[in-house]
Amino acid sequence: MTKEIEPVWGYIETFRKSTYFQEVIGQGYLARWAGIHIGAFLELPDEEFKEEVGEFLVNNTMLASRTVLPFIESNSVEDLKDAFKLILVEDIEPIGFIDKFLELEQCGIFIASHILSLGGEGAYIIYHDTIYEALIELFPILEGDPEPVSDGVSYMYFQMACDVVMQSYRFTSVQELHEFLWHGKDTKWEFIEK
Repeated sequence: MTKEIEPVWGYIETFRKSTYFQEVIGQGYLARWAGIHIGAFLELPDEEFKEEVGEFLVNNTMLASRTVLPFIESNSVEDLKDAFKLILVEDIEPIGFIDKFLELEQCGIFIASHILSLGGEGAYIIYHDTIYEALIELFPILEGDPEPVSDGVSYMYFQMACDVVMQSYRFTSVQELHEFLWHGKDTKWEFIEK
């Protein structure tokens, strides 16, 4: 009698053979250089800073202009620069980082965690409700703890849960886990492009 493979292992294998897997490389590479790039924008004159940061986020991340532009336009240059300076800190403290960005107008956890991921050279996962739902769907033992993210502390509990899943299932990076969960949920774990 042969033992069936746990479904999660099969999903991971299917994902790694799919075209979606290429996105892991792109996201991983972006996370390595983007923080340095964004940090350089801090030297620009105020209006140019807002324009360049907005353009960069729209053109290089998963964030859409309908998300980025209200965030950029709703905040003063001083407040934006003050938050973005956290990217320059050598050892980013993720709870304070997330909370600082969440204080800004029109900045939700999706934006805050994107910027944390870029500033932390890809060490932190990008949070989205879809990622949370996919994680809980595959690993119901995690339901209720961690809770959906609303601040820096709840983000870190989510990050810790992701770290455990990464280690247990041998994911190579948070980018790989993110893309796996995102596209898995979207394709009902078939990883076939629509």
